[in-house]
Amino acid sequence: MYNTGVEINLDREAKTPVYRQIVEQVRTGILSGRLPLGSTLPTSRQLASQLGIVHLTAFKAYGELQALGLVTPQPRRATRVVGKLPASLAVAALGRLTTDGPDAGYEPMSSSAGLRSMASSVPDPSLFQADELLTEIQALRNESPWLYYYCDSAGVPELLEQIRILLAVDGIGCSTSDLLVTHGGTHALSILLSTMCRPDDAVLVQEPGPLGLRELLASKGLTGVPVRLANDAVDLDHFRSLVAKHSPRAVLVSPDFGHGTGLCMPLESRLSLLQAAASADVVVIEDRSFAAVDLDDSSVPPLAALNPQQVCAIGSFSYSLAPGLRTGYLRAPEDIRSACLARFKSEGISGVGFQQLALARYIARGAYSAHLDRVLPKYRIRRDAMLSSLKAWMPANVSWTRPSGGFSTWISLGSALNVERLYRRALKAGVPFSPGGLFFVDSGSKLRLSYGLLEPEAIREAVRILAGLIGPKQLQ
Repeated sequence: MYNTGVEINLDREAKTPVYRQIVEQVRTGILSGRLPLGSTLPTSRQLASQLGIVHLTAFKAYGELQALGLVTPQPRRATRVVGKLPASLAVAALGRLTTDGPDAGYEPMSSSAGLRSMASSVPDPSLFQADELLTEIQALRNESPWLYYYCDSAGVPELLEQIRILLAVDGIGCSTSDLLVTHGGTHALSILLSTMCRPDDAVLVQEPGPLGLRELLASKGLTGVPVRLANDAVDLDHFRSLVAKHSPRAVLVSPDFGHGTGLCMPLESRLSLLQAAASADVVVIEDRSFAAVDLDDSSVPPLAALNPQQVCAIGSFSYSLAPGLRTGYLRAPEDIRSACLARFKSEGISGVGFQQLALARYIARGAYSAHLDRVLPKYRIRRDAMLSSLKAWMPANVSWTRPSGGFSTWISLGSALNVERLYRRALKAGVPFSPGGLFFVDSGSKLRLSYGLLEPEAIREAVRILAGLIGPKQLQ
């Protein structure tokens, strides 16, 4: 193991030369994202010492990696992974999205290769003014050293209080004893499912569902069942038929801007869904991850405000601020929240206390609301550029949703296109997207286009290129 965290396993009996084994394992580390762009490698002499090989072998491996455009050796200094990948290598690495989805290394690699990526439904990191949050962290240096001790499993009281206030603004009345701070929205969902469900239970999921949901459900032995949308709401007839067939424990819905559609469920549809779920004794899990990214001032009450005893709400600051904060929340009725907290404690789960306190102070002094006031108009412009470009360039048989929030629109191709083949062609053309099959959909030729990371000019050009790949020729 060397200091980048990538393990090199040498098979000294293999026919493959040792230097080639090093090249392939380092290459895989870089292209998989486990070795971040710009990260430091040991010098060739250090690597030789750590692996117990002669210096010439390590030197030769680094020479080949340099020839591949992957590293930049520096005489008598540590070697570095390149800060920008050759486009051909990036395209090869990014091809894995069709099975794995856009992981943490996807967008940095895409950006380094100069691609116009529409794959990830995330905020633009360049719009997050990190200094404001770092100022709060810096201020903690002069406070109690116990800030760097273990954090309470439920979360620091100050952040729980700020989350309570934010939820109250949205109409969700609760106390801090109804809340838990989590490591993002997916963690909140994972804890809820582990607490509420038993292996072999069914969970209904509004489609499209979150990225990675299939794997999460499978890890818990749960059966996920997609529920169709009817316009901008859950298809209640389909929901009732699935309840009768599967007797689900819970239904996961994302009424505020979904996980790709950008649609906002109308009030009447929310009330009808709650009534149908209550009649079937199904707990509603409301995913509010994108609720703060409201581009059209959609003032519709959350499900948890309409029926707080039937609804568990989860959310995250990953989409309203920055994904790397890894901070979310879970709001649930007392019995479920208590069971979730007990699971936290039994598993030794706690957050990073000083980061939670810094985030609480950031919110309390108005920086969070100021951030949203600053960035939402920019995302609105990008959304409008996406919609106008789709209208201008897409073939007549292609349809899409008009997002009123979030970072994405959901595209229906209207014919039996091979979406994975289309993705590979789009990637080579420099305009990657996310195939719809990644998002817990039942069937159909669908894909997700995201506008959060691109400026309007780049969005227009990316859509024009993608539209040319979709039509007039069909990828049967």
